Amino acid sequence: MTQGARGQGLFQGHNHVKSASGWGMGAAVSSLNNNPDGVFLNPASLARSPEFFHLNYTRFVLDINTTSLGVGLENKYFHYAINISYLNYGDFEEKDENGLDFGSFSAHDKEIALVVARRIGRYVSAGLSTAFIGSTIQNYSASALTGGLGLQYFHPEHEFAVGISYRNIDYQLSGYTDKKENMPNLAIVGLSKKLQYLPATVSLDIMAYQKSNIIFNTGIKFQPNAMFRLFLGTGSRKFDLQNRTNLNSLLSGISFGTGFQIKKMNFDISYSSLGDAGQITSFSFYKLLD
Repeated sequence: MTQGARGQGLFQGHNHVKSASGWGMGAAVSSLNNNPDGVFLNPASLARSPEFFHLNYTRFVLDINTTSLGVGLENKYFHYAINISYLNYGDFEEKDENGLDFGSFSAHDKEIALVVARRIGRYVSAGLSTAFIGSTIQNYSASALTGGLGLQYFHPEHEFAVGISYRNIDYQLSGYTDKKENMPNLAIVGLSKKLQYLPATVSLDIMAYQKSNIIFNTGIKFQPNAMFRLFLGTGSRKFDLQNRTNLNSLLSGISFGTGFQIKKMNFDISYSSLGDAGQITSFSFYKLLD
């Protein structure tokens, strides 16, 4: 869970990427606009995305896992997408101070998100997102409404994109206690460029949480043809998890993955190393709709 959440206690999965290719590229996908990867980090990228159906399963450390299901469509006025996510933290044993066992309980988050986007002229697009998020631990629960907005510039001849988004504009409906805990606002600047002499796209995301350090994520997608692709990425947050910033940290914190296409059906798998902290494994299936 390296992409998001320093300083964020509630709703940990809200700022995660929702695809195996996104994890494989080190979560540097907010400016990608020809697939579902960047839609929920910068809603403006949806305006250039084809229609899609997307299913993802990601397993984090311990028993933590998330499943998400999304669909993106368009009409003559705008593009829109809906995504449903379920983040399972696993089961826990409840005991008192004397070790007496009271059984087990579970913890989970659930989210339903809506994104709407539209092109403004040839190069610029804008988008808005909103989501309902609920979190449950045993008999306690919290919920919130949150929103975001984004802009993106894309030059089709140079295949260069730059975007900015602002997320976690939230209103907490209920909390675990009487004290409300708002999510820290998040600003993302993303850049991506398809290389001229290689069949590859490089990307960089700069993420700034409210009252927190800046996080850098970078990735590359190598795609020699429409049937096969490779992903590679890393990020500064992984260095923090390992408490070092040298070459060993860079190598042990690398994400990578691969994908292939069969009759417009796409399958991706990725592996993200957290060094001694563990790893993230993600599987995705998506289909671009005609």
